Amino acid sequence: MSRTTGGESKLISVHQQLHDLISVLSYQPAADAIVFETNLNATDDIVFADPDRLRQVFLNILLNAVDAVNADKCSDPRIKLITEHTTDDGGMAGEQDRGLIKVTIQDSGPGIHSSHLPHVFDPFFTTKPPGKGTGLGLSVSFMIVEKLGGHIAVSSSEEMGAVFQVVLPLAKQRIRIGSDK
Repeated sequence: MSRTTGGESKLISVHQQLHDLISVLSYQPAADAIVFETNLNATDDIVFADPDRLRQVFLNILLNAVDAVNADKCSDPRIKLITEHTTDDGGMAGEQDRGLIKVTIQDSGPGIHSSHLPHVFDPFFTTKPPGKGTGLGLSVSFMIVEKLGGHIAVSSSEEMGAVFQVVLPLAKQRIRIGSDK
């Protein structure tokens, strides 16, 4: 879990990654009836990251959202993806005025029980039946986002399903910080 890959970090578009994943998921039988709603409002979406690792973060969250929507058999199966700029660092140490992009992924499933919320990023924690999940996806996602200098959080309610927020520093901010050293 803690081993690094030979992947190379480079400038990548968060929006392109999300579009690619939606495109792939829309052809999966499990996501057939799900509407993917996108509001990609961030005008700057370029981050400096390993594309495979960042894709893994979003894929883990999206696959869990697909499972949640399907488990509930809700009348309006929907997953919303929203991007926006933020200056809120979500509790991260450092400057408050950093350029950040926030990616919100919200599903219309039943939500996450309040007793499970504090544990969703714990390794091997899963509510799925045996053989359906290892409990490593969100834990690995948490580590990847933290390594990128970002933050990941989850909230939930029965009315709105689960909401994951991934906050990442924009590439221009990382480059500026790196050049100050």
